[in-house]
Amino acid sequence: MIRPIILILGVLSTTAAAQLQTTLAPSALLDRAEKAVAEANALAASDEAESDAALREAAAAYRTLIDDHGVDSAAVHRNLGVVELRRGQLGRAIASLRRAERIAPSDRAVQDSLASARAEVGSFVNETWEDEGLRSLLFWRAAIGPAGMLTFGLLGWAAGWTLLAVRAQIRTRILGAAAFLAFAIATLSAASLTLERWSLASRRPCVVVADEVIGRRGPSADVFEPVFEKPLTEGLEAVVLEIRDGWARLRLASGDECWTPRSAIEIV
Repeated sequence: MIRPIILILGVLSTTAAAQLQTTLAPSALLDRAEKAVAEANALAASDEAESDAALREAAAAYRTLIDDHGVDSAAVHRNLGVVELRRGQLGRAIASLRRAERIAPSDRAVQDSLASARAEVGSFVNETWEDEGLRSLLFWRAAIGPAGMLTFGLLGWAAGWTLLAVRAQIRTRILGAAAFLAFAIATLSAASLTLERWSLASRRPCVVVADEVIGRRGPSADVFEPVFEKPLTEGLEAVVLEIRDGWARLRLASGDECWTPRSAIEIV
């Protein structure tokens, strides 16, 4: 009789804690996550189970910030990625770090954390989804990021009109050429940002978040055979081409395509 009561109380306390977490303000959630990480660090050497429990609490707090409060911060995504990596959730770690990279592509801490996570993925088709041509056109992301490119564009636009206004008073070819160059910089900046948005909208990158996922030739485990001899590795990055009936069609960096359960991937 006592044992069922204890189990019921445990479930009720867990539910109450989850409800409390969803009602906390973003600042309180962030403080809770940071304290949980600090607790996990303190317990890492002495109590692995309690340390992992603290990391789970930190991950839950970060996810509540993102999912329920709409926080889309590179720092929060990176912190969640690092926590998931410590918990052994390699796929979810890479997905979170990819989101952080999308927001702050020039952030060295994000790049280092993502490189560390990718290094733990097996060698089975472990490449990024973008082709060489697109990477070349978007080379600026790693250096200045979208915010920097937008700043360049706005400065070029403002400088162009300023130079044209001055040229109206002082007729000289140098001012005309300078104005043309400024507008060219603004136009290229706008084109680059548009290309980046198109690449994100048309190519939905994803990460395999389950272990030993079978890539099949169609959306059914009963009808279609596996595409590869080996299962897909957790943390593998791909592009989603289609979602149908609880299945997702993926294209890997190798160019191969396969179907996996939708629940086995996380779209970045």
